[in-house]
Amino acid sequence: MSNNLTGGYSNHASAPNGRFEGNQNLSRAELIPVEGIPIKLPLNSPLRGSVRPPGSARSVDLLPRAEFAFPVGSRPLVPPSRLAPGAFQ
Repeated sequence: MSNNLTGGYSNHASAPNGRFEGNQNLSRAELIPVEGIPIKLPLNSPLRGSVRPPGSARSVDLLPRAEFAFPVGSRPLVPPSRLAPGAFQ
């Protein structure tokens, strides 16, 4: 579990096995609403650039090549130079 963004309070507790890094929590008030739902990180957030590139697993590059498109689906993404936690870059 890497580079997730949770709005509200959450515990990103590590399970016995796996990789857990770059996960962040914010209050809902710190997120930008998309169609009335606070789910997007502001452009000036100090969390932008706070996560490391995810690397690879079993020879598969894990760098995001798409991002969530509200309300459902995804859209292509050119990976930014400064990654942010969450489904939106």
